[in-house]
Amino acid sequence: MAIVTCMIGLHFGHIIVHFKKHKDRIVSWMILASGLVVVGFHFCGMHINKGLYSLSYTCITVGAAAILFVGIYVLVDVFGFRKPTLVFEWMGKHAMVIYILAACNVFPVLLTGFLLVGIGHS
Repeated sequence: MAIVTCMIGLHFGHIIVHFKKHKDRIVSWMILASGLVVVGFHFCGMHINKGLYSLSYTCITVGAAAILFVGIYVLVDVFGFRKPTLVFEWMGKHAMVIYILAACNVFPVLLTGFLLVGIGHS
């Protein structure tokens, strides 16, 4: 099922290439996203949250991620709210650094240090 998720993401990329107007892209993405969520809830007899992917889990998570993607696309590309998303852009460019800092417990220690200083503890 992970391949299905990848292929749906690839289809979202094809929509960017084939449609030039924002409205056409948003409508295409929302039809696909809402259809996936509906199909996922239709197959809810299969457990949604399992160790292995199930069809319902795949459809619901891909549909929810697609709706979130469309929301961010509208905010950033249509309305031009770029400044609030600069943090996400930085995290995307430096994903390996964030992964290494988290894996070596440097990131949690830094966050804890900032939180303790902010509360008044040392």
